[in-house]
Amino acid sequence: MERLKELRKALGMTQAELASHLSVSQQTVARWERGDAEPSFATLRDIATLMGTSVDDLLEYSVGRAKIPSQHWRPQDENIDGFWGHIGLLLPGKAKSQWYPITENECGRISRLLSERHSSSGWLLLSTLNNKVLIVNPDLVQRVRLLDDAADQPDDGDWELSLDGYQGWGAEIYRGIGEFFWDEEEFKSKNSLAMKKVIGDLVEEHELDEKTAFELLEHTKVYLNDGSLISFKADRSDAYQLAIEADCATPSTIRLENAYSGELNYFAPMHVALVEVPLTEYLEAAREMMEELES
Repeated sequence: MERLKELRKALGMTQAELASHLSVSQQTVARWERGDAEPSFATLRDIATLMGTSVDDLLEYSVGRAKIPSQHWRPQDENIDGFWGHIGLLLPGKAKSQWYPITENECGRISRLLSERHSSSGWLLLSTLNNKVLIVNPDLVQRVRLLDDAADQPDDGDWELSLDGYQGWGAEIYRGIGEFFWDEEEFKSKNSLAMKKVIGDLVEEHELDEKTAFELLEHTKVYLNDGSLISFKADRSDAYQLAIEADCATPSTIRLENAYSGELNYFAPMHVALVEVPLTEYLEAAREMMEELES
C-alpha cells in the first residue's frame, strides 16, 4: 500500500483523520504508507469504501498506478476518476429515463463515442458507480442524457433514481450485502464492525430481503424494443463475453445461459436496447478468465 499516501492526500485526508475513520493509530497508517505493514482484508475494505472505490482497484493501483474510479465528486487529482453526474437512458416503451451515476472519464468517453459514432457502428459499453455494466444499443435507445451533478435536475419530471442510483454504494458494500444474505462466515471474517453496521443499516433502511438482494447483485436484465424486461441470473462468462463483443462491434447474436436452470436464451440484437450486468459479476468473470489463461 505504498500509494495509500497519494490517494489519502487526493481526498484531503490527514493520517490522523484516516486513522480515526479506521479505528487504528496514526502510527499504523504511517507504517502502511511506508510499506512496513499491510492492512487486513477487512481494513482494506474499509479503506476502499472510504475512498469510494474497491479493494481490487486499490491493489491494482498499488501495482500499476491505474486510475481509480471513485464515488467522491471530482477529486482534484489525476490518480482518481471521480463521480461526475448521471447518464439517463430513455428506453423503448418507457416514459422516463433510467439514470445511472458515472465518473468524469466515463462521461467524456461516452460523449466522444456518441459524437463520433456512425450508423450501425457498434454498441456502447460503460460501467456505472452503482454496480452496473451497461451494454447499450444506441439505435434503440430513444434518448441519452448526460447530467453534471453540479447542474439542476431536469425540470421535465424525468428524474427518478433507483435505491442506489445517486452515487452508488461502493463495490465492497455490494459484496458485503451478498455475504450478509448468503455467506455468514464470509460476512463475519471479511468485514469490520463498522462495515457490518453500515451494511446492516442499508439492509434495514431499504428493507432489503434475499429476493431484492439477488436481483440487485446477480440478475442480468435484458430490455427489449417492445418495452418488456427479461431478468435472470445469467452465466457470468456469457455476460462477460457479450460485453467484450459489444465493445468491439454490433454482436451477431446475444446468447445468455440461465446459471440456475441451464436454459439457453438467444436474443436478436435488433430487438435489444440494453443489457444490464452486475459489475461484481462482470469482474468475477474477468478474474476467472485471467486465472484460466494463466493456468
